[in-house]
Amino acid sequence: MNDNFVYNKALKETLEQNKIKQDISFVDSYNKKITKIIIVNLLLNYIWTVIFFKFNLYIVAAIDLLLLIVSTVTLICELYKENKKIGISEIPYLLWLLFAFYLNLGIVFLN
Repeated sequence: MNDNFVYNKALKETLEQNKIKQDISFVDSYNKKITKIIIVNLLLNYIWTVIFFKFNLYIVAAIDLLLLIVSTVTLICELYKENKKIGISEIPYLLWLLFAFYLNLGIVFLN
C-alpha cells in the first residue's frame, strides 16, 4: 500500500511539472511574438528619423509612419490580450504617432 502511494505521488509530481513546462512554453512563444512586434516598432521608428531628417524623403517617411501605426495597433492588441492595463497604456503613443503622421502629411502637401 505504501509503494502505491509513493508511485501516485511521483506520477502526480511528474504531471504537474509537464503542465508547468507547457504553460511556460506558451508564455515564451507569446512573449516572443510581442518582442518581435516591439523590435519592428523600434526599427520603423529609427528608420523614420533617418528618412525624414537626413534624406528629406517626406513621402517615404509618411509611408514608414503608416507602417509604424499599423505595427503599434498590432502591439496594442497583443498587449491588451496579455494585460489590459499595459495595452491601454500604449494608446497615448498611438495618438502621438497619428499626430506625427498628420504633421508629416502636412509637410508633404506644403512642399
